[in-house]
Amino acid sequence: MNKHIYNRLTQLIALLLLTFNANYAFSQTNNCGCDTVLTEAGIYRPATATQRGRFYLRIGAGKTICIRSGNYSQFRFFDFQGAPNAPITIKNCGGLVTIGNRFTTGGLVFQNCRYFKVTGSGDSAIMYGIRIDSSGGGAPGMAIAAKSSDCEIERCELTRCGFSGIMAKTDPTCDSSTWLGNFTMYNVHIHHNYIHDLGGEGLYIGNSFFDNGMVRTCNNVSVRMYPHQIMGLRIHHNRIERSEAEGIQYGCAPDAEVHDNYIEDAGIAPFQNYQNNGIQSGSGSGGRLYNNIIKRARGAGIIAIGIHGGNKIFNNLIIQAGGGVFVDNRSNTIPNQTFDFVNNTMINCGDGIVMYNETSINTIANNIFISNKSNRWFYFLQGATANRFNNYVATWQVGARFADTLNGDYRPLAGSPLIDMGANLSLMGINFDINNLARPSGTSFDIGAYEFLQTSTNAKVMNFRCQADLPDLKKLAWTTINNNDIATFELERSENGRDFEKIGDLGAKSNALSIDYQFKDTEPLPQSQFYRLKIINRNGGVQYSNIVSTKNVVAEVTIYPPSVSDNAIKIKNLPMTNDVNIHIVNALGQVALVKSVNQSDLSNEIFLIDVSTLPKGLYVCSVTQKNKILQTDKFVIQQGF
Repeated sequence: MNKHIYNRLTQLIALLLLTFNANYAFSQTNNCGCDTVLTEAGIYRPATATQRGRFYLRIGAGKTICIRSGNYSQFRFFDFQGAPNAPITIKNCGGLVTIGNRFTTGGLVFQNCRYFKVTGSGDSAIMYGIRIDSSGGGAPGMAIAAKSSDCEIERCELTRCGFSGIMAKTDPTCDSSTWLGNFTMYNVHIHHNYIHDLGGEGLYIGNSFFDNGMVRTCNNVSVRMYPHQIMGLRIHHNRIERSEAEGIQYGCAPDAEVHDNYIEDAGIAPFQNYQNNGIQSGSGSGGRLYNNIIKRARGAGIIAIGIHGGNKIFNNLIIQAGGGVFVDNRSNTIPNQTFDFVNNTMINCGDGIVMYNETSINTIANNIFISNKSNRWFYFLQGATANRFNNYVATWQVGARFADTLNGDYRPLAGSPLIDMGANLSLMGINFDINNLARPSGTSFDIGAYEFLQTSTNAKVMNFRCQADLPDLKKLAWTTINNNDIATFELERSENGRDFEKIGDLGAKSNALSIDYQFKDTEPLPQSQFYRLKIINRNGGVQYSNIVSTKNVVAEVTIYPPSVSDNAIKIKNLPMTNDVNIHIVNALGQVALVKSVNQSDLSNEIFLIDVSTLPKGLYVCSVTQKNKILQTDKFVIQQGF
C-alpha cells in the first residue's frame, strides 16, 4: 500500500475512533443530565463568536459539564460564569474520573470562574466520583484561583498531591484588583471530600499573610499589599488523613463555619516548623470551629492565630496531639473581642490550652483536659487572661467514666462526674453536642464534647460488631442484657462515619436475660461503610452503640492485550454478578459484538472473549454493570477472517 495512503487511512481510523468515543460516551452519559461531555484533557474556555472549537464550550448558568469516566492528565477552566441560584456544574458520569500525574501543576484548576460546583456524585455507586491522583511538586491537586469565587466542591478524592489537596485563594499581585478592598472571595463551600497522603495541607484556604500583607516589586518599586477576605466560608464533613502539613488551614475568613471534619495524622512531615497542626484558624479569621475530630496531629490539635474576633471553638474532640490548643494575637487582631473555648474534649495532648492573646476577652469553660504527658492545663503568656469555669482536668481517663476509650468512644457513661456538671452556655448559641444531640439532656450541660442521653433504663447493649465482612454482605451482630426496657433497634449506616441514615430495624425481644441479635446488610456500599445501632427504649429514650467500620477492596477491571494475535481478548476482575455486559464497537462506531456475562461464566479469574470472527482493525471494548461503565479500552486485531 502507498505509504501516503496508509498514513491517511491510519489518521482517518483514529479520527473515527475519537468520534465514536465521544458519541458513545454521550449515549452512556446523557442520563446524567449533561449539557456537554468532555472526553479529552485540556484548557477549556467559554465559546464566543470568534473563539470556537473543541476546547471552547457553549455553557452558561445552570448548565452541566460532564467528564466521562476515565483517566486524564489535567483540566483547566477559565472565565466560566454561572449565576447565584444557577451554578455551572462539573461532574463525573459513567463511573470514576481520575485526573492528574506527577508532572501537572494541579489536576483541576479554576481561574476567574464564579458560581460553579464540582461534584463527584455522577455515579450513585461511587462516593467520590472524581479522583485527583498526583500533581507536580509544589502544586495543589485542585486550585480555585485568579479571582474565582462562589464555588462548591463535594465528593472528590485527592491523594499524592505535591502540595495541598485543595487550595482556594488569589494571592495579591501588582494587579491592584487582587488586593484587599478591591476583591472579595464569597461563598466557598467545601464538604464531603476524602483527602489523604499528600505533601502539604489537606485544605489550604485563604492567604497566610492577612496581618502584615506581602511585599512585591512592581515597576521597580516595593509595594506592600494585603490579601482579600473570604466571606461565607464553609468547610465540613471532610475526611483528611496523613497530610504532611496541617489537615486544614484557613485564613482571611471572618465568618467561617468549620465543622464535622475528621482529621488523622496531620503534620507528619511539615515543610516548615509549626506547620504540623490539626486545624489552623489563621490570621483574619473568626466564626465557629466545632464538632471536629482530630487524632494524632504532630503539633497542636487546633491553632488560632491573628484571631479576628467573635471566635467560638466548641464540641471538638482532640486525641494524642503533640500540643493541645494554641492561641495568639497578630497585628491585625481586633482588641476586646470575645474568644470562647468551650465544651471540648482533649485526651493525651502535650498541653491543655496555651494563650498569648492578651487583647481578647477569653472564656474557657466546660472542657475536658486529660493527659499523663503534661499537667500544664492552662498556660497564659504576654498578659493573657481568661474567665475559667466548670472544666474537668485529670491525669488519667478512668475517673471520667468514658464509654469505650480503646475504640475512641468518649461519651460519658451513667455515673460519670461529667454529667450535668457544666455551665449552661445557651446564651452563646451552643445548644447541641458533637453528635448534634440537644444540650442540655439533663438538668444542665455536661462537660466535654458529648452530652449524655438521659434514658432511665437498665438495658445494656454489648459487642456490636460486623460478624461477616464480604463485598456483597455485611452481617451485623450484638448482644443485650435486661432487654425488657428496649422497644426497637434501628440499624444506621454512613459513608463517612459522621452522617448516618437508617437502613433497617428490628423489634426487641422481651427478656431480662442475654439475647443475641443479627442483621444482614445485603446491599452494602461499594467502598467504606460505618454502622451503628440506634437503641429506642420503651420510655422514648434513645441510646447509640459504638461505631464499627468495614472497607471493600475492589480490584479494577482490566481489558487486555492491546494487540490481539490469538483470537481472544481477556478481561480480569469482572464482578461476580449476573448484570455485566460487554460491548465491542469498531472504528466506525458500529456494534461488532455484545456479550452478557453470567456469574456461572466466571469460574476463572480471567474471562475470555472470542474475537476470531471479527476482521482485523481497531476496536473499543466497554464493560458495563447496570448502565455503569466499569472499564473502556482500545485494542487492535492484527489478523482477522
